[in-house]
Amino acid sequence: MRFVRLASLLVASSLTLAACGTQSPASALKNWMTQSSVLANLTTLVGDAHKVQTQLLDPRATPGNLHLVCAVLYLDSNAAAAALPTPDSQTSTLLSGAYESLLRAVNGCYAATTSPARRLSAEADLHAAGALIDEARARMVAAS
Repeated sequence: MRFVRLASLLVASSLTLAACGTQSPASALKNWMTQSSVLANLTTLVGDAHKVQTQLLDPRATPGNLHLVCAVLYLDSNAAAAALPTPDSQTSTLLSGAYESLLRAVNGCYAATTSPARRLSAEADLHAAGALIDEARARMVAAS
């Protein structure tokens, strides 16, 4: 009885794995995009990054406001990163780099409340993340 269940499980697993291999790379990426809601998440991250940048550029921004927008960016970046990896290694690399840059910006943002140099560094990380997000979006749009 156990042998029959094990054999059935192995056959089902083999069929599942075989079905995965029949998908084109573009289709796999497109399906991942739908399942992960990556485009909506990236739109949210870009909006979060804009709010952080606005606070970083405002010399009158309070530490509380700066920490609040940075905390939101931190949470959204981690949530988006949980969907990695993608079926496409280049897209995974781009998104991973973007999320890492956003998290560096968050760290810089928390430390930047009284330091103009740290504010500039955090802003540079936001720009780097934005460039990677744009490139990843272009790659995903080309696949759809």
